[in-house]
Amino acid sequence: MLESIDAELKLVIPGNHDLDLDKQYWEAHCDDLEQHTSAVSTMTGRLAEEAGVSYLVEGTHSFTLKSGAKFTIYVSPYTPAFYDWAFAYERNEDRFNSPRQVADAVTSIATEPIPDGVDIVMTHGSPRGTLDSCLGGNVGCDNLLRAIRRVKPIMHCFGHIREGNGIEIIEWQKTATGQSPPSDVNAIH
Repeated sequence: MLESIDAELKLVIPGNHDLDLDKQYWEAHCDDLEQHTSAVSTMTGRLAEEAGVSYLVEGTHSFTLKSGAKFTIYVSPYTPAFYDWAFAYERNEDRFNSPRQVADAVTSIATEPIPDGVDIVMTHGSPRGTLDSCLGGNVGCDNLLRAIRRVKPIMHCFGHIREGNGIEIIEWQKTATGQSPPSDVNAIH
């Protein structure tokens, strides 16, 4: 399917249903790593390459387009734990901010925190309060919201909550001193 899409870049990350792509999940639940290894090979192998697919692991990546335009993108497949799915973390754990940037009563487990100055953020999960409403209420991540407000990317793409599909345009506000006020966003629906 992805090979039929006419795009210069096709960036892909896994999500909570991609059990066989999460090595940590697979090691905890299965005796044999062969399926995990095969799944990763499918996403990174010859067929993916021929389709122009770039399977990205958590962290920051840089790309240069044919036009010469350059951008950095931070990606993460992780979402707050929900039942027993892949790429999960607890709500009192922060994968996106360094220890000096976390909220009270939250522990940073970030091995690749979202860096300041990144252009685009692509996560499987949503930040709390942004296209994250479902039968369970707003289920997005407070820690991801904290990181997004800190780095103010040009674009943040995510898709975990199917009921929360859509687009929301955010304008980052600045004060006269250039600092963001506590309520630093205007959502345009």
